[in-house]
Amino acid sequence: MKYKVKYQSFIFGANENDFFIETEANFTICNEPERKPDFVSNTGSSYFYSKDGVVRKSNHWLGVASCKWILDGSDENKLNYAVDKRTEFVCGFCKWSDFKRLGFIEEVKEMPKGTRKNSYKYFEGREYIVMEKAA
Repeated sequence: MKYKVKYQSFIFGANENDFFIETEANFTICNEPERKPDFVSNTGSSYFYSKDGVVRKSNHWLGVASCKWILDGSDENKLNYAVDKRTEFVCGFCKWSDFKRLGFIEEVKEMPKGTRKNSYKYFEGREYIVMEKAA
């Protein structure tokens, strides 16, 4: 039976106009650029744009608004050593092409027998959310 399904798909790439909207990124520790930042957020983070990517100078990482930005692949426990409880500012660089945006794709698929609406199935290497029977 064919069902309309929705599944997660990762879309790579960002630019200075959209990198801060629902992205995941792994920033690499770097030196602060010797110029004024292109943008300073309400929380005091500074952003320096280049043609290749962005340098972020901040005292907070991981959950950043709608984003998940990590620093040198660190998890929360390791990150606490790198950034001392929001007092120490650290610079990190990420290429525009390395930002990962979580998107959703809908399509019609022939699902395995026994699939029900609003169920989750792991099928064809993806986790599908079954929406409704296809017309």
